[in-house]
Amino acid sequence: IATLNKKPIRKPKIATLDKYDRSRTKLRTFLTNINLYYRYNNVPNNKKKILIANTYIKEKVAS
Repeated sequence: IATLNKKPIRKPKIATLDKYDRSRTKLRTFLTNINLYYRYNNVPNNKKKILIANTYIKEKVAS
């Protein structure tokens, strides 16, 4: 009996998010991108979402 060589299916890669720098004009883009990131990576709860978002915010905004 012949068997198929099965390779694991990998998710496509997505670009890393740009850091948000307090610009009002870039806020909507940042929020859209971070929400796509959450969906793609199946982020389970708001606490983890906040921690992830905080890593993509420049220091002067987070303080």
